[in-house]
Amino acid sequence: MPWREFANWIRMENEHDTVRGWIRNGYLPSKKIGKYVLVNVALLTKQLMEEEWE
Repeated sequence: MPWREFANWIRMENEHDTVRGWIRNGYLPSKKIGKYVLVNVALLTKQLMEEEWE
């Protein structure tokens, strides 16, 4: 999912810089494809589900 769309999806539409920082710092799984930065929502969900059991 495009990172700006992800920011809107998690209701941080006014905090795009924060979400961009999370990506830069590696807190969100992401991939740059050409000029686009995408958040891997499937991997993020998997990581969060695994954390629940620890």
